[in-house]
Amino acid sequence: MAEVSGLLSRALRRMETGELEPGVGTAIATLTRALIAVRDASMLEDRLAVLEERAGVKTDKVWTTDRGPA
Repeated sequence: MAEVSGLLSRALRRMETGELEPGVGTAIATLTRALIAVRDASMLEDRLAVLEERAGVKTDKVWTTDRGPA
């Protein structure tokens, strides 16, 4: 995440000096939010897999809706 933090800091400085258009800064921020959401979901899935393994619960079902497995 250090790379993301550095990118955002550089983009903010460039926007402040007028070197970077606000729309580009907005796009960078949007992509950063998406990247963080993917990272968080991946971490959660990994933690859940460990807990399932410890509990002896194993499922290969893919959950695609809030009504249960596909």
